[in-house]
Amino acid sequence: MYYNGYSESKYEYNAAGLRKSKSVNGEKTRFVYSGGDIVGEIESENYYIYYRGTELLGSRSYEGITSVYRLDGHGSVIGIFTPEGEELKKYEYDDFGSKKTFVLPPAGESTVLYQWKAETEGIHNPFGYTGEYTDEETGLIYLRNRYYAPNEGRFITEDPIRDGLNWYVYANNNPSMFIDPWGLANRYVRLADGTAFKSEADINGNVIEYLQYGATVDYTGKKIWKNGYSWAQVSYNGNTGWVNAKDLRTSDPNKNYIFGQSNENVADKKYGDYTISYNGCELVAIYNALVNIDAPMDFDKLISDAENTKGVRWSLPGMKSVFGTTPEGIGILLNNYGRTVSSTNKQDEFDDMLTVNGTYIVTFWNTTSIFDGIHTVMFTYENDGSIRVFNAYGNDTDARSYSSLNDYLKGKGKAEMLYRVQ
Repeated sequence: MYYNGYSESKYEYNAAGLRKSKSVNGEKTRFVYSGGDIVGEIESENYYIYYRGTELLGSRSYEGITSVYRLDGHGSVIGIFTPEGEELKKYEYDDFGSKKTFVLPPAGESTVLYQWKAETEGIHNPFGYTGEYTDEETGLIYLRNRYYAPNEGRFITEDPIRDGLNWYVYANNNPSMFIDPWGLANRYVRLADGTAFKSEADINGNVIEYLQYGATVDYTGKKIWKNGYSWAQVSYNGNTGWVNAKDLRTSDPNKNYIFGQSNENVADKKYGDYTISYNGCELVAIYNALVNIDAPMDFDKLISDAENTKGVRWSLPGMKSVFGTTPEGIGILLNNYGRTVSSTNKQDEFDDMLTVNGTYIVTFWNTTSIFDGIHTVMFTYENDGSIRVFNAYGNDTDARSYSSLNDYLKGKGKAEMLYRVQ
């Protein structure tokens, strides 16, 4: 319950932890979800439907009024239009999300005469900063796991997963670059005009220009990891520079792979009691293998399947996936996905398996010391016996070539299992 001196608010949550309703001064609003996104509100006999694709698109009220949203690179609603394109309202936010509403002046009058004003009647729109639901009664933004106060630039409760040193900070105190839609982990902001084409691979590097989505670039084949981001080198309009690798959409086959456990898209995802960056090399290898055979799998589903399938994870009393996936668990998952899998745990049989071009996964001890742990990689085998390893090390951001599997395993410990995936 929340009381701000003017109104009393009560909130109810479902079994998944999502807010299912709120009551303000006795008036109840119920929420309808698709996944973790609100797609409907029901208020007594009134209702509102929200249309979504990969992002918030528009709404329709119980009166049949349809509105279309315009979003910026943060996903924030910056304008509302009729389906015919007439602008009804526009918004502006400061860096941390405090919202102002611009009331459009009557035709023929100067906008100079009109100031930024509070939310006005006539258009029901609870969505604002980063496209998330704002409670009018409190001014707080509901981010599923906790509430964010944009006027303060902080969450009102601590981080449930207690990541980092400051458990109240929003978007690492850098909301220009990050958003946090679940109140758990930062996401990189998609730039409104496309992707930044930079002269150097650096967040603070000089921007040559902003490329519109769909712009054609030539990928040079070079990727590097710097300051927590994967960068791809491209040529565009006679210039050579760098773009964030996740924005790269070229014909290069590497674009769909997750190279290493430190990839920004998966590193902080929870797997058991830890994260992919700590214990997820087997899942990274499985994911890359499925991409390579044209059977891509959603990574979050892969994690869920690994956590809920018997025999996949190392099991210790009171601990979940501390050491990740067992060598045998790789085969269990691949078989469950309907893949044809050949395997052996005998090193003298490895050469017999490596006679056909294809997609392979190998699990081995990192060094000759049993306490250094197991590592798993996906690789492709070529006619000349060479291999291309897609997550040779935990933080790799590109594939590496070796003359043979033995060349890659040289100096490492005993190989445990070899799979061929079809």
